[in-house]
Amino acid sequence: MRSPTPSPFAAGLPATAWAVAGAALILALVVGIMAWMSAHRAKQAMSSLLLEKGEAIITAVEAGARTGLRGHRRGMPAEERLQILLEEMAAQPNVLFLALTDARGRLQLHSGSQEIGGQLWNEADMAALAPGCAPQWRIVEAPDGKQAFLVYRAYSPLAPHCSPAMRAQLADHPPGARLGWCSVDNGTCPDPSTGHALFVGLDITPFDAARRDDLRNTALLSLALLVLGGGGVASLFWARDARQSRLLLARSQTLAAEALTQMPAGCLVVDPSGRIDRCNATAAAMLGLACDQTGAEAGARTAIDHLPSELAEAIRPVLQEGLAVDRELLLTRPDAEPRPVQLTVSAMPPGPGTPEQDAPGGALVILRDLTDMKRLQDAVRRRDKLAAVGSLAAGVAHEIRNPLGAIKAAATFFSGQFPAHSDGDRMAALMLREVDRLNRVVGELLELGRPSGASLREVAIGDVVDRCISLLRFDLEQQHIAINNAIPPDLPAIHGDADKLLQALLNLMLNAMEAMHRVEDRPRVLTLAARLEPAGAAHTVVLEVRDTGPGIPDDLLPTLFTPYVTTRPQGAGLGLAVVQQIMEAHHGEVRLANAVPGPGAVAALRFPGVAKEYA
Repeated sequence: MRSPTPSPFAAGLPATAWAVAGAALILALVVGIMAWMSAHRAKQAMSSLLLEKGEAIITAVEAGARTGLRGHRRGMPAEERLQILLEEMAAQPNVLFLALTDARGRLQLHSGSQEIGGQLWNEADMAALAPGCAPQWRIVEAPDGKQAFLVYRAYSPLAPHCSPAMRAQLADHPPGARLGWCSVDNGTCPDPSTGHALFVGLDITPFDAARRDDLRNTALLSLALLVLGGGGVASLFWARDARQSRLLLARSQTLAAEALTQMPAGCLVVDPSGRIDRCNATAAAMLGLACDQTGAEAGARTAIDHLPSELAEAIRPVLQEGLAVDRELLLTRPDAEPRPVQLTVSAMPPGPGTPEQDAPGGALVILRDLTDMKRLQDAVRRRDKLAAVGSLAAGVAHEIRNPLGAIKAAATFFSGQFPAHSDGDRMAALMLREVDRLNRVVGELLELGRPSGASLREVAIGDVVDRCISLLRFDLEQQHIAINNAIPPDLPAIHGDADKLLQALLNLMLNAMEAMHRVEDRPRVLTLAARLEPAGAAHTVVLEVRDTGPGIPDDLLPTLFTPYVTTRPQGAGLGLAVVQQIMEAHHGEVRLANAVPGPGAVAALRFPGVAKEYA
């Protein structure tokens, strides 16, 4: 029989000690390299910062010199202006001196005026420095003995910044003339051997102190990392198995939390006491809960008694007896519309160490929103019904309309055979009205049977409303209905079929007029209004038709768009179905509701997808 492989921990301490020592040595080397790189980066950062500061000062001096040259005729010479500028710039923190020298290193200007005329550098030093167009730097010893960060560059305030206006101002000076150590015809960087150079001495003491502090902190941090790293490496040998177990557990918990969060269905975890332990965002939105990003229910854990009663009643048997539940449920909340859901509740196994091993360890609740599916089912049923109506209309429309034409012609003939306002005249007029109504019903049947496509182009809502009002103006006056056109003039255009929109709006306005026909105790007012509603990346245009009639019975609201459902004794119940079909062709929707505050009803046509730039 094969003997088991001995554990490295059973082989004694020497192997472990050597492994720890080797790991510590590698760690020390890595930490040392990181410390050196950190110090090198700090030095580079300091040099770059001081160079940028020095260059900014040189640029500011040259800008001031250009300003002085443009004002050289106003009394003060440009040299005196530049000297004042150097003295003021040298007063800034950490600036030791500013100096302007000629090609031999002799001081022409200095922030300490007593130094003017002296020698800043000898000719050999100037040749070594070699000032050019680009700023350069080096560390030198300042006259007061301090270490200075020296930034220098050839002094050329007129190149390349000399503007046409400035050159025009200096045009009266002969070529080669010099103003404030600047050649008037200088268009390029001057020759370092013949031009002047501007030097800025910056105090590096604060930066050295900061760098020393950074090095000290880096050393302390490196030492701490070395100690902690060495201890960590040593502990890894004794805690390897435990660490792997913790990683596996953490990975499992993360995976479970991510799965819970990303589930498209609502998910609740209920503990055995009947309190919600976890929930995802979908369940929180459905039930009005507050869950944090980890899925834990925020604040004090909510008891299932605070959930909708029908949901709580379905969870309790699972917690008590471990029974599984899988059925459809209608969730009702006082602050939201009823929501159909597919409910699945299953018992969770008890945790390890639980005294009652047969008792459920809680319940897992899955809620799948069926709203969209129910809406699609309703749409399919409605389309099937409309298809049947369309087939019927196609079959009988021709057979009905031909006799209707003959009846209308006969009624028109008979109406001329009787005296006005006689019984025969009234009967003939009644026949004509009924023929028109029957012809309109046949037309609506045919409209329902046709494909709902629309030729979409830009349409102004205000124009469609104006056309409808013009067509119905006589009827509105006859029925003593006041029209209130509240369409804003700046309402953006929508993409639609103007003729079909006219038909939909006419149906809604005729319904509103019919609803107000018997109103006697209040004014009859038909209001047309429109507004924009923000909706993410686009806006929705909402067109409303509001009347002051008796309103719509609550029991009829869910079925008003079904063919042959109507509130009018003489209505066919097809107008709203036609309106809905037209709105679907425009990728919109129509909504009906009672006015709040009343009286009356409101029909809203909603057109989504209006771009923000047109709103």
